[in-house]
Amino acid sequence: MSLKNYALISCYDKTDLDQLVPQFLARGWSLLATGGSYTHIKKLGFPVTEVSELTGKAEIFGGRVKTLQYEILGSILLRSGRDEHEWPHDFRISAVVCNFYPFKEKAQSSQSMDELVEWIDIGGPTMVRSAAKNYKDVFCFTHPRQYKYLTDSFFENELKFKEELALQAFDLIHDLDRRIAFELHSRLKKELRYGENPHQKAVFLSDHLHESMGDISFNNIRDAEGALKFVLPFNTPAVGVVKHGTLCGASIGIDESSTPYEDIFEEAWEGDTVSRFGGILSFNRTPNQKIFDILSKRFVEVLVLPNNPESKAWAKEFFKLKAQCKIFLCDLEALRKADLESFGNAFGTLIQKRDESKFAEKTQDLETFFSLWTAACSKSNAITLVGKDEKKKLFYLAGAGQGQPNRIESLQKLALPRAEDFCKRRGYNKADLICSSDAFFPFDDILHVLNEAGIKKVLQPGGSKNDPLVVETAKKLKIDMTFTQERHFWH
Repeated sequence: MSLKNYALISCYDKTDLDQLVPQFLARGWSLLATGGSYTHIKKLGFPVTEVSELTGKAEIFGGRVKTLQYEILGSILLRSGRDEHEWPHDFRISAVVCNFYPFKEKAQSSQSMDELVEWIDIGGPTMVRSAAKNYKDVFCFTHPRQYKYLTDSFFENELKFKEELALQAFDLIHDLDRRIAFELHSRLKKELRYGENPHQKAVFLSDHLHESMGDISFNNIRDAEGALKFVLPFNTPAVGVVKHGTLCGASIGIDESSTPYEDIFEEAWEGDTVSRFGGILSFNRTPNQKIFDILSKRFVEVLVLPNNPESKAWAKEFFKLKAQCKIFLCDLEALRKADLESFGNAFGTLIQKRDESKFAEKTQDLETFFSLWTAACSKSNAITLVGKDEKKKLFYLAGAGQGQPNRIESLQKLALPRAEDFCKRRGYNKADLICSSDAFFPFDDILHVLNEAGIKKVLQPGGSKNDPLVVETAKKLKIDMTFTQERHFWH
């Protein structure tokens, strides 16, 4: 049985509908619309059917429920050649034209929660999500600027056009949900004191933060993310120290039980005696009493702990002494499974897979992984120098250079001076350190600097046009250099 095709129109912004609906009619489709859109199209002189007339069900709850019905959503989700045998009706919806209530604009003038929630669109996003999901069979228009592209020339590649409409639809829903969460959290007093700077408004939405203590700020959360990033992948005990989002101290145990946790903490804590003041510390095990006693006499801004009963008890006692400290209790296992991360900016939302080291996974060498991961957790351009304490059975970060426009300065001005100071204070031999770079060496100057410092082992991604020169220099200087074939930029 041939199904009648409808284009469903439900728009708050009715701009240029007079240009769009004739194109649907030219394809032999009929027009279907909700309340205001129905009236608008009728006035334009086009034949149109109201949704309630098609479904036989009137709008209810003062218009809150118009399209949230089986007949409407089913006819949008109907897949050609697969679902017709289950569909009891003689029609389908082949295009959805929908834009949402102006929630952002109304939030600027709506004073009460009751007033604001009335501008949260429910039916529109549901229709749009349904149409975008079924993009192979349904056009999904969400903005008047898209209408001009519905021309015969685009039907030469109609599927590609539908795919693009679907992607824009999902982006729109994402932006709307983020805006709603932002405004409602603000109204419900869930907002932070301020954002990155005092004049910026901010709220905090989290799927994985289970408990926090203290007056948390925007920058506390961003710094805590950097600290958590370091300890998250390690199966052995680990401690990270972060300041302004980048690693300044780090240590891990070689195995689960050979090294007291306070020894691992001490090496991380001593990594940078200046930057650690007011810093952020992350632990992938519950800190013990010795660590408690040390930190109770120090100024730390944020602690990140694994979410378990022991950590909760530890945090409760610590908070009695340090009421201004912010404590995050995180479900590490859940966070390890959450392998996507996103960032919003002026151009939109960036989504990517979380960084990891396939090279280290392949080599199964913990020292290599620790070395690479310290660089991955330091802001680009990053150079890190790490070592191993055979007696204490741990690895440590001796010096990190990061956030520079070129990596030779990261090494010369930051990583090396810090490593020299650390090794002198801790009694380590600087010549035993391993150098890791988050990206390739564009020139061989870094190798000459490392050679002068007596450091003879290097990990770097490779991939520069000057790799042959760098390799030749490494051979001449007898530097053991390994190409990992993976970059770890962190911006």
